[in-house]
Formats: sequence, structure tokens, C-alpha cells
Amino acid sequence: MPGRKRKPAPFKYWASAEKNCIEKKFNQIGASMYRDKRIQALKPKTFLVYQCCMLESAGQESFKLPADAALRDYGISHGTFQRAMKELREAGFIEIVASGKNLSGPTEYKFSRVWRGESAP
Repeated sequence: MPGRKRKPAPFKYWASAEKNCIEKKFNQIGASMYRDKRIQALKPKTFLVYQCCMLESAGQESFKLPADAALRDYGISHGTFQRAMKELREAGFIEIVASGKNLSGPTEYKFSRVWRGESAP
């Protein structure tokens, strides 16, 4: 029925830390990502930061994830976050859209297709 909101389906208990297994944010990652050698070449904490970027993007290509939010929300230290973001940029997974230094706020990033050997559409 058009316009009718669907009740969120609960996750399996092994896929959620929420008591009711209802998640407000979640990632959808294809098996090909886990099997890809370029993903496997990332440090585990770097892949964790990439997944956090996916959560923060809420399905959009561009996103902001300040280092303090990474620590507060995901337990990722400032140094780990900075190293991971550098590795993700150098490997072609993300790009900087606008530097936080120039904006007096958080840096804006976007997901890149470079790691896949593609250019932007």
C-alpha cells in the first residue's frame, strides 16, 4: 500500500547488540567486498574505519566523519582514524571533497571508484 511505513524487521541476535535487534543504521556489504584482494590488503582497523564511513554516509556518496565522532561512536582513537583515512585515500577508496581546515569544521569525504579501476560517472 503506497505511503504506508513498514515496521523495521529485527536482525538476527548474532548481528545486533540491541536487545530488540532493531537497528537504526546498518551496512550492506556484498560478499565480493570481503573476497576482493584490494579489501583484504587493507589493515583490519582501516577496513573497520571504512565500514564506519559507510554507516555515517547513510547510503550517500559523500559523508562527514569527524575523528571525535569516530572515537565517541565507534571507539576508534584519533591516531588510528587518521592513519586509516590516509590509507583509504592512498588506496583509492575515499577522496576529500572539502578539507575541514578550510571549512572550520569536519572534512567532507566521498567514496571513490578509483580502487575498482573506474572513474566517476
